[in-house]
Amino acid sequence: DKYQETLDSGGELANLADLGPYEITGLIKLFLRELPSPLCTYEAYADFLSVANETNLDDQTAKLQKAISKLPKPNYELLHRVLALCVKIEKYQEINKMSFANLSVVLCPSLLYDLDPQSMVADIS
Repeated sequence: DKYQETLDSGGELANLADLGPYEITGLIKLFLRELPSPLCTYEAYADFLSVANETNLDDQTAKLQKAISKLPKPNYELLHRVLALCVKIEKYQEINKMSFANLSVVLCPSLLYDLDPQSMVADIS
């Protein structure tokens, strides 16, 4: 795709306004997948997963803060921007059907994954 080729060659995209939401989403997901390591790092993988095991909201929040605190500063900054974008997208869920649950299904596989795909399958189960 011409946008990917432009980015790969170090060029800048002149105008994203001519792109539709699916193309922009595809570029964001592709960018996240092509990072050398996941945005939510391998080192923090278990900490992020442990959040789901908590039933108490305060405990979930504490574990999530712990996991986020392990991220390198650039990862933290980019995660912050991605989540801010998700908040903006979710505000229009009546139009775009992208609730936080739907956004998580679309984005989480690009944000958080383990080195071993087999262990990820076990983690999800």
